[in-house]
Amino acid sequence: MKIRNGFVSNSSSSSFIVGFKRKPKTVAEVKELLFGDEKYIKQYDYSLSTQEAAEMVFSDMHGKKPLTKSQMLTEFRSGWFEGYPHFDYRNRPSDAIRNELYSKFPSESENLWAPKKIKNKEAKALSRKFIETTQAEWAEQRKQVDEAAKEIFERKVVPTMKGYKVFAFNYSDNGDGERGSVMEHGNIFHNLPHFLTSQH
Repeated sequence: MKIRNGFVSNSSSSSFIVGFKRKPKTVAEVKELLFGDEKYIKQYDYSLSTQEAAEMVFSDMHGKKPLTKSQMLTEFRSGWFEGYPHFDYRNRPSDAIRNELYSKFPSESENLWAPKKIKNKEAKALSRKFIETTQAEWAEQRKQVDEAAKEIFERKVVPTMKGYKVFAFNYSDNGDGERGSVMEHGNIFHNLPHFLTSQH
């Protein structure tokens, strides 16, 4: 399966859905499954020992049960995934309403999301129409994302993970420095069936 590689901006996190034939009982077992004879993981200018990475993965699995199908779906649709719908955020109906308000009532631009603060009747109506239209656009986007996630989940994730014990992991380069960056972007699960969702 494809993994989102390449340059990744600062302050990100990624969730991984990973399949294991059995739940590892030791750090050594995790290390063998993930890395074999590899000693280090390198990602850009950073590196991390496979021993430390295995310890982190083992710790994150400790005391947890494999995910149910429902939990797997929740994890999968938690952020960007391969096949995520593309949305054009230009020239939406809400943009036209916002631009009209800004053009006619520039002094009320800071109250776009606060119609109660607007005294002018027409400006207040535009603000309310903008909010209603924006919320409708968001609802439609959430619907499309949900439909795409469910379709891809059933078509790809479920068949791939059949017969595996599935666990979820989340790693971030925000707050955990080089180690977090390698865990998130170093493709540490390349030897196991896995899917990722990204939040940036």
